[in-house]
Amino acid sequence: MRWSVLKTETCTVKLVNKKGRLVASGIAQNMTDAFELDKLIWTDADYDQMGWHDGRIYAVSMLPETSELLLDIDYIFDTATGNDGFYDSYVSPCTLVFENVHTLEFDIGSADCRLEITNLTRTNPVKPINFKHIQQDVEWSWLIDCPQGEIRLSSIGFKQYVRRLPARIKTQHLGLESREGISFHRGLTEAQS
Repeated sequence: MRWSVLKTETCTVKLVNKKGRLVASGIAQNMTDAFELDKLIWTDADYDQMGWHDGRIYAVSMLPETSELLLDIDYIFDTATGNDGFYDSYVSPCTLVFENVHTLEFDIGSADCRLEITNLTRTNPVKPINFKHIQQDVEWSWLIDCPQGEIRLSSIGFKQYVRRLPARIKTQHLGLESREGISFHRGLTEAQS
């Protein structure tokens, strides 16, 4: 299913499905033209068409009860040349959730409290030890590579939840105020739904 973000005169955007049915609406920030999202929840099945380069990590949460690692990130969906000749970015706040996580290692050193993703890679597909319980046949070794260090983990995969429709901005990061703080919400925020 393809989701479209449509520009209107009042900078209100409407999220519609292929059949033209309204599924969400809200106020867009700095939106100057239309941008299409393929979906609102991305998974490891989409890994080959995704890229996290320059995505900022605002917060990390570990949930031992559910064996999940959650990252509050800015995800850059696309870039476009602005009227000034420089690149603009289409950015959304997203919650990236790794599932069935174990062997989690952090090696991070940040002089300015920033954490940005250079690359996210998966290697070494193996059968999970608890495959009968989770009913999954493959888990991966994941590396979240950052200029400030790295995060390593084993996980069966991820889900990435779009929390707000992409905003076209002059930078690659929304900033804490623009993204309305830190959140691990899984889905569109109330203003968008």
